Amino acid sequence: MKFLRKAILLALIVAGLGWLFLRTIRQTNAEPYTIDGEDVSGWTLALEDPEFGGHGVLVLQPPVGMPAELFRQIFLRSGLSMAGPARPSMPIVLRSEYGKDVAAVLSPDQLLEAARATGLERERLEPRCMVVRHESSSGPPSQRFFVVFDSSGFTRVRGELSDLLQARGVAGFDPAALRPILAVASTEPDFDRWVWPLRVNPDVDCVAPIALTGP
Repeated sequence: MKFLRKAILLALIVAGLGWLFLRTIRQTNAEPYTIDGEDVSGWTLALEDPEFGGHGVLVLQPPVGMPAELFRQIFLRSGLSMAGPARPSMPIVLRSEYGKDVAAVLSPDQLLEAARATGLERERLEPRCMVVRHESSSGPPSQRFFVVFDSSGFTRVRGELSDLLQARGVAGFDPAALRPILAVASTEPDFDRWVWPLRVNPDVDCVAPIALTGP
């Protein structure tokens, strides 16, 4: 009986320590990630070089240091071996959306010019949260980290592009098909395996908020 009591007590202690460990991990993961307040504005519209790869044709590029800082925070929390995008950017128009019909009426340069005319580069983006997605459908299991933003300017650009394309006889461009999302890190180095547009419900998928620091 004494041995049985000791075994039960030991099992309870191990279970309790395991619960405390998992609780600590969850609390750590749920703590806000931080972004310098200056880095939510001053983003730059650009055309992605097809030879470079990537899923976007028209993208919004963040200030250089911001994705690196988020990557550092993710690494410190997770301790996982990870890679970051070679050139982090937020897709505005996907390569899969820029088919022959669109290209026939709107060149990449015209696409860029139309986006700049909306004033998006002068506006702030509002970081909403960090999402961690466990993915195994397209190869070995991986963890993917990306930030979801709110941006009326992003929505306006896609809406005006849709109106412009419809006026030129091109249908099928859905302005609501893409959210403002910035890929930050992955346990796989091949970001081409990411399937865009990423389907995200921030009310369900967010694991941690984003806090702004500085002025």
